[in-house]
Amino acid sequence: GNALAAVLKYNVDAVTVALGYDSLDNVNEDSETVGLSVAYQVNESFVVTAAIEAEDDVKDIYGLSARYGYGYGDLYASAQSISPEAGDDYEEYAAGVSYNLASNVYVYGEVGQFTDDEDTQTAIGVYYGF
Repeated sequence: GNALAAVLKYNVDAVTVALGYDSLDNVNEDSETVGLSVAYQVNESFVVTAAIEAEDDVKDIYGLSARYGYGYGDLYASAQSISPEAGDDYEEYAAGVSYNLASNVYVYGEVGQFTDDEDTQTAIGVYYGF
């Protein structure tokens, strides 16, 4: 199917604001998603972001994240609260680290958990951009 997706992004000095929309027509859902994020670059190495996403009659998501560039890669973490229209609210937490091997190659490791699930999710990988 086809869907309409659009993002408007504006930045001034240390603040970046982004507003996004997805009609979700390509997944046969009777809803649409709108999201807003505001990022603040505290200094050259540290960025914090707050975001909200609302999917009609499905769920609302509120999140915070931080990214610190330590010179050879990044340390990053996020937390978000999900409020579904049906069911109980829950949280998601994640943290990760990356290490640059070259300007277009890095390795990473991540760990995450949902508060409604006792299992911890992990990921290890390599990114190659060309």
